[in-house]
Amino acid sequence: MTGSAHAIEFSGAAFAYRERDVLCDVHLVVREGEFVGVLGPNGSGKTTLVRGATRVVTPRAGVVRVHGIDVGTIARRDLARQIAVVPQEGVPIFPYTVLETVLMGRAPWLGSFAFEGDDDVARARDALAAVDATHLEDRDLSELSGGERQRVVVARALAQNTRIVLADEPTAHLDLRHAVSMFQLFRRLRDERGLAVMLVTHDLNLAARHCDRVVLLAEGTIRADGAPRDVLTAPLLERTFGTRIEVRLRDDGTPFVVAAG
Repeated sequence: MTGSAHAIEFSGAAFAYRERDVLCDVHLVVREGEFVGVLGPNGSGKTTLVRGATRVVTPRAGVVRVHGIDVGTIARRDLARQIAVVPQEGVPIFPYTVLETVLMGRAPWLGSFAFEGDDDVARARDALAAVDATHLEDRDLSELSGGERQRVVVARALAQNTRIVLADEPTAHLDLRHAVSMFQLFRRLRDERGLAVMLVTHDLNLAARHCDRVVLLAEGTIRADGAPRDVLTAPLLERTFGTRIEVRLRDDGTPFVVAAG
């Protein structure tokens, strides 16, 4: 299911770190109600897309818009009410419970000196239920495994109650069951809430199965952007990743990628 309004738009955007170009001339749209997977080798600029959309890095050329507005002109609190981020690095381990950590996602909606109310707690608990982590509510973060902490990070983003979610390798520390569940969750959020989701991942097959579109990055440019079946082809993937690839089709027509060795 895809919408027509632009949630995020990169228009000729270029990004650099210490004058080293990372992304060049990016033209990319993520629409409302669309689930987009961002794929590519290490160092191809995937994480920079997330940072560019959230003003962590400023484009040296071009513009990034959120709901049609130049992201550079949006106050940070207002931006946090529109975009939630699941960062690659997870959360620092502080002496907080899981519920307290998820409640941090409510901060953009609170006044400067306000405390969370019953509605905030209810939203946090709903978010924990969505990632199958209700049973962790009273645990300290320091007691959790890496995979459990990652699910808490996703719950914190969901508690933020935004129209856009950007996720940077959200399944990196998850076992197979929870990795599949995470993709299913984002697809359900797209269906039920009409969210725009842009998810960075190395898992080509989960992206192929669950994403509406996939964007393939390499050497700082977009090599392909389209339906998984059109982008995840053996010749293109071999050129991008530098290894032999086989691509088979599942019964539902989605591609299944295998490294041929």
